[in-house]
Amino acid sequence: MPKCIDPARQCTAKSSFHQRRCSQPAIPGGSVCIYHGGSAPQVRNAAMIRLLALVDPALEVLANEMKNKKDGGMTRLRAAENVLNRAGLSPEQVVKLSFSASELLARRISVG
Repeated sequence: MPKCIDPARQCTAKSSFHQRRCSQPAIPGGSVCIYHGGSAPQVRNAAMIRLLALVDPALEVLANEMKNKKDGGMTRLRAAENVLNRAGLSPEQVVKLSFSASELLARRISVG
């Protein structure tokens, strides 16, 4: 079980016996971990709605930073990228081959 290092991302549920806060990370956009209700469909949907509501402001920050050309806004830029990543809008890495496996064999190129 991974323990949460960042208190802002830590599950807010408390033990009724020990009165200690859960040490698990909360789901993205939510305040509880999967063990304390974060896996419920309505909780996941509400968390996604909260994240998606932050996408437009994050895009605006990115646009302003791109126009600004100063290094001072790196914290705002990282925050905006974090919101986009959590909302599932992170860039994907795609590798495309320009030739087939049979062409590789014909050219005697080793794949390794």
